[in-house]
Amino acid sequence: MDAETAVKHAPFVDLGRTALAQNWSCVKIGNIPYNVTSEELLDFLGRNSNIVPEAAGSIGIHVIMDRSTGKTMDAYVEFMNARDAWKCVSRRRSRVLGNRHLSLDVVDPSELMKDIFPRAKGIVWDGVIPNPALNKPEYVSKTEIISREELVLIVNHARTPHRSPFSRKCLQRPFQSLMSIVSKFPWFAVNLYTIQQRDYIYQALYSAIDILKRQIKRGRTMPNLDIELLKALLRVGIRCAGFTDAQKHELVKIAEFGAEGIRVDADIGILSGFEALGKAIGAERKVLEVFSLVYNPL
Repeated sequence: MDAETAVKHAPFVDLGRTALAQNWSCVKIGNIPYNVTSEELLDFLGRNSNIVPEAAGSIGIHVIMDRSTGKTMDAYVEFMNARDAWKCVSRRRSRVLGNRHLSLDVVDPSELMKDIFPRAKGIVWDGVIPNPALNKPEYVSKTEIISREELVLIVNHARTPHRSPFSRKCLQRPFQSLMSIVSKFPWFAVNLYTIQQRDYIYQALYSAIDILKRQIKRGRTMPNLDIELLKALLRVGIRCAGFTDAQKHELVKIAEFGAEGIRVDADIGILSGFEALGKAIGAERKVLEVFSLVYNPL
């Protein structure tokens, strides 16, 4: 077998390239209560509204949080098609939730991406697709979709919510913010982010899972911080097209009881050291072992 044939039939996939750019139809909901939950929004919209399910690669409902203050901003809901999005807006005659009069508008998916990644540098959003900006300001030296500093701010809100009056009133928001980031990050745009930037996102999610798990284990009574949120965080990480199999294995380990029922690939140990490659569907263990020995000789 020559080198070209060997590469063609290698038992790996290029992480990120298997992800799809999915431009779901979006509805923006403004003036939402600061402590609104995803469940309350789902009840408000109707559970038969054809919202994008987790299995399709998104969490469906995104509640935006200001990274600096922890304040709840607007919400976005992704629908399977434009017809369902417009139907949802038109039939919501009563737009009151709690004590707030909501605004509902069908918007381009780029609006959602701008709010999830508000400090992105050097790119222009075309729906969910990031394109390099043609005329970048001189102070923008590199393309960056999300910075390490933003991720640190979010994790800090999760770790010490009492430091912000907004975080105290809505404890689940930092965790939901990370779920939106991981699920909507354009992993398919492999030329616009580095492995290091990928790892910053992974580490933020890892820390959030650990923080939430410890809070649950302490047995504290905290509204909306429960095992269901822990499982949702883990599912987002497991489905992420940009994380390696080894990283997903570490998420399962740190989640402990939150990972009940989730199976770990038996070949995970063989894949250590592969930073941008994952196991191809149907790859045989003995073939993986050969490639692993070549890459990581004894």
